[in-house]
Amino acid sequence: MNSSFIEFISEIERAREQLGCSRTGAFYRGHSKSAYKLIPSIFRENFSSEKEHNLYVDCYARGNHLIRTPQNSWELLSIMQHFGIPTRLLDWSECLSIALFFAISESHEDPAIWIINPFKLNSANKASGRPRILTIGLDDFPDYESCFVRLKNKDVWQYHNPVFVQIPWSEERMRNQKGFFTVHTTEEPMEASCKNYVRCVPIKKDAIQGVKRFLEYAGINEDVLFPDIEGFGRFLRDRYKI
Repeated sequence: MNSSFIEFISEIERAREQLGCSRTGAFYRGHSKSAYKLIPSIFRENFSSEKEHNLYVDCYARGNHLIRTPQNSWELLSIMQHFGIPTRLLDWSECLSIALFFAISESHEDPAIWIINPFKLNSANKASGRPRILTIGLDDFPDYESCFVRLKNKDVWQYHNPVFVQIPWSEERMRNQKGFFTVHTTEEPMEASCKNYVRCVPIKKDAIQGVKRFLEYAGINEDVLFPDIEGFGRFLRDRYKI
C-alpha cells in the first residue's frame, strides 16, 4: 500500500478517536464527492408528504410481486432504499471496506468517507435510555406507516434529530453490505444537526490507487455487494474492462 493510503487510514483512526469510538462502534458511509451532504434521497429534490405517500403505496400495492413480504413497514422501506427508490433513510455500513467501495466505484471527484458514532447519537436524541442501536421489530419504535405514510391522523414522531437503527437483513444486498440506517425527518444535513457525532475524512487523489488495491485484497466488488444478475454483470464488465 502506498503512503497516501496509510495516511488515510491514520486519518480514519483520528476521526474515530474524536468521535469516541476508537475501539468499537464506528459506522461508515462513502461519498463520491466530499461536498455531498448527509441528506436522504427523498429530501434532495422537491420533497412532499404526498410524494412519500405515493412512493410507499405504489411499492406496497403495485410492486408486491417483486418484493418478498416484509415483516413491517420499516423492512419494506429498507428494501425500497436498497433498490434505489427515494426514502427518508440514509445507508451506513459497519465495514469501512464497503463504504470505500461506494466512495470510489463510480465517477468520483474528491471522494470521502463519513464516520458516525450511532451510540452517542441515539443517546443524545433520547432515542434510547442508554447508548445503543435500536433494532426494528425488537425495540419499541414508532411505525413508519403510522407516522409518515398516513395523510390524516398521523402518529407523532418523537425524535427531532436522526435516529440510528438496524432493520433486519431480509435481502441479500443488505446482508452483504452490512447495512444500517439513520432515519431522518427533515432535509437538514446531519453534519449540521449532529456535528458532534459525525466526521468526514477525504480520500486524497494519491490514496485512491491504494484504496483500489485494498478492496481487491479484501474481495469487495460488485458481485459480492450486489448478489444478483445485475451485480454479476457489472462485476464482469469491470473485470474485463468492457
